Amino acid sequence: MVDKHNDQRKYTSLGLLLMTLGALILVPGALAVSDFPPVFNQKYGTVDTRIDASSCTICHEGAPVLNDYGKALNEAGVTPGSNDTELINGLTAIEQNDSDGDGFSNIVEINARFFPGNASDHPATTPNATPTVTATPNATETPTVTATPTVTTTPAAKKIKEISINKQIINIFEDVYSYFMKLSLPKSLNNFYQNSKPGTPSSEWVGEMFIMAGAFDGMIANMQEGDMVNANVSYNVFANEYKKVSNKVPSWKGYFDVSAVKKLGKDMNKNANESVISKDIAKVGATCEKCMGERTAQVWAKYYWRDFDTVNISGEVPWPDGMAMLAVNFGGIGANAAEGNQTSTNNSFNQFKVLYANVKVACYNCHDTPRLYYVSDDVFAKIDQMGTNITANNMTNVQAIQQELGIQCYRCHVLHWPAQDMKGKMK
Repeated sequence: MVDKHNDQRKYTSLGLLLMTLGALILVPGALAVSDFPPVFNQKYGTVDTRIDASSCTICHEGAPVLNDYGKALNEAGVTPGSNDTELINGLTAIEQNDSDGDGFSNIVEINARFFPGNASDHPATTPNATPTVTATPNATETPTVTATPTVTTTPAAKKIKEISINKQIINIFEDVYSYFMKLSLPKSLNNFYQNSKPGTPSSEWVGEMFIMAGAFDGMIANMQEGDMVNANVSYNVFANEYKKVSNKVPSWKGYFDVSAVKKLGKDMNKNANESVISKDIAKVGATCEKCMGERTAQVWAKYYWRDFDTVNISGEVPWPDGMAMLAVNFGGIGANAAEGNQTSTNNSFNQFKVLYANVKVACYNCHDTPRLYYVSDDVFAKIDQMGTNITANNMTNVQAIQQELGIQCYRCHVLHWPAQDMKGKMK
């Protein structure tokens, strides 16, 4: 069941995030300076500390509101357009200030890894008065220096809060990506793919594309042969199909330039010179290339890619579960072989071999031709070779063969995973 309230909460969060980002860009008082985090972190060595400037809380109470430290930087001349030198000068200019009024200078708090714009966040000790230096200490004497308190641990509650906020931001951006993937193809396109089958170019839309592409390519071939009579015949087929297809998906009308197609026809009828017609063809062809370049991968993933979640291994084990079982047994072979445990290695191997054979059968849920890779005969010969080495208790060879087989798994994932991931995000 779809949790509509959960989706509503997600997109409410998405809206808030986008409004926040917009506020950071548009509000004059905000210090959303893209170069600020790396400049601050490099100057003070705060990368991956609790005051890492990439968190934005150095200067902001909450976007777009500046805290006292952010206001001080603003007054020191740091603006969204500041360059690196201006940023460094601004930071240096307010180091000795106590922007948040907690009794500690900004530089003391930064060095101790506390927030200089948060009065409730400061070193635990009472600040020492600035010492009066009356003489330069002798070279043989070590001057007494009051040490800046060193923070060795981050308070657990604050650390958990930071992790939680970061996870929320990541989750929101993942939701944004999935949301836009769902919107990437118009719903009206579904009308032309009602009879499509995974892995088979069968649909009304594809049929129209074949007619249009065949006529366009035929027209060009006829021209190259000097056969303008048939070139015009092919043009008329293409022009009619182009106009018809341009009206099928309203939100995609911008991809089609009917006027450019008409100009091509007029120039052909006038027997315009070759360079003029070539430019016409290039302009029309560019509209096709743009549409295909921006939409083909998504269309293929949505309408032609067989969803792995609908594929079962041995007729009963869902594909994701079968892959998990396969991985566990494959890993068991390597781990047990490294430990020299022949019995356990053999147990993992036997289960892996059976599962792998079943995976080969499951491949034909999508493919209708013999597989020449990943689950081909040479791969199973390598699996048998592994079994022979396990029987001979040659665990060094077993580990080497396991690595070779792992490459097959990796290649299969590289080929299949992207389209499956795209399809999942468009559900």
